[in-house]
Amino acid sequence: MPEKYGDPSTSCTVLPFVAKGLINATERRTALYGDKACTQLILIEPAQNFHSYPSHEVKAFRTL
Repeated sequence: MPEKYGDPSTSCTVLPFVAKGLINATERRTALYGDKACTQLILIEPAQNFHSYPSHEVKAFRTL
């Protein structure tokens, strides 16, 4: 089920589910994490980009 975050924060945002894709419709880069404490960086998603992550489990994010 899709979830929309209208004004994503620079602090760690824990997802209520494991994400396998992201549409970053913001003007900021988004860091994706494999843990709920935002310490296990998976990758940084560019602004205005879509990406799926079949081999990763994204559990939290923050904008940069």
